[in-house]
Amino acid sequence: MSEVTITLETWGHRELEAYLKSLSGVNDAHVDDDGLINIYVKYDSSLISSNILYYEIYTFLNVRRVPSMTKFDKFSVNKVEDYTVNLDSFCCEYCVMGAIEDLFFIEGVVKVDSNISDCAYASNEVVEISVKYDPNLLTLSDMKRIFDDLNI
Repeated sequence: MSEVTITLETWGHRELEAYLKSLSGVNDAHVDDDGLINIYVKYDSSLISSNILYYEIYTFLNVRRVPSMTKFDKFSVNKVEDYTVNLDSFCCEYCVMGAIEDLFFIEGVVKVDSNISDCAYASNEVVEISVKYDPNLLTLSDMKRIFDDLNI
């Protein structure tokens, strides 16, 4: 069994939990709303992937065109390394959330946490993005290159 948690800055999650539980391959799902929507899904990765779950969630919530992800966790069982980036200047909160969404699809990136929702981005607070990655799939230089390519 695989697990994933996705945290979104959005609204309108009514019926999402029941919808996720109805998907083939999903064994359990919980949706909590504490200002952000926290979505936990336990699934059979031979029937459905975390990428497909992402698309199912975003389509259901109708947020495909609005970057909304503030953090995620794919619950890796492998040893992971930490990589942290502090953004003291960035375009906007949507660019940061879009970058987190891009990280979701990179094989080897297993967890991302950020303080983007806690920051008063209008007051130029530093945004911290903390990444856990699988060193068997990515190196420190890969992580630096990935963040350079994200261009946030």
